[in-house]
Amino acid sequence: MNSYENKTIADIVTENINTAKVFEKYKIGFGFEDDQKLKSVCKKTNVDISEICNELSHTHPNNFYLRDYNSWDLDLLITFLIEVHHDKIKHDLKLLKIVDNLIKKEFSEDKLILKKCELTHILSNELTLKMKREEIIIFPYIKKLQAIIEKHINNDLKRPYLKQQLHILDIEREQVSIDLREILELTVEMQSTKIEEEKFNYLHSKLKQFYFDIQLHNHIEKNILLPKALKLEEILLSEITNKY
Repeated sequence: MNSYENKTIADIVTENINTAKVFEKYKIGFGFEDDQKLKSVCKKTNVDISEICNELSHTHPNNFYLRDYNSWDLDLLITFLIEVHHDKIKHDLKLLKIVDNLIKKEFSEDKLILKKCELTHILSNELTLKMKREEIIIFPYIKKLQAIIEKHINNDLKRPYLKQQLHILDIEREQVSIDLREILELTVEMQSTKIEEEKFNYLHSKLKQFYFDIQLHNHIEKNILLPKALKLEEILLSEITNKY
């Protein structure tokens, strides 16, 4: 147990991505509560730490290359986040909107359903803005850092830039986390309405998978890509300083 309880969720999942499913089972946000130590999260959520540590220790240890994100270079991580994750998030948001519209037509007076649908709309706008920031500002800057390191272009950095962007991303992630959890809670409450069981089950399972995907995206970005990019920026800025 001691090998896990004093580690952060982020460190555990970075070492073995397969542990993410264990955290999902215990409803621990591996992409939102990741900077906290396991023992502190377990205490807060009333999860038996011995039980979860036992499951973590029995998680398959192999990280196949296609899932061993910590071994990927920065360009590959960025390509994966944009072409796989962003595309899937955009597709799922469209799908969730379609389902919401169908439910709204059927229950146009139900305040619970209307609130859930409104939150989904807000979440969609938040995620769209976050993905645009990543694709237009943050990821190209990281690619530039990589190109400078590989001597493809000159080092023209003047000041630290990433930390400010990371602060904005942290705020956005926090709001997405709050909204997603509320949407999931409202969806569970919707089970008491007259919504068809098949339709409810589809929506609930889709939302749970969507929640997992968003957390995985956050984990890869926050705990793997961005820390490595920050180190590159520090190295390159120190080179500039040492010239003078």
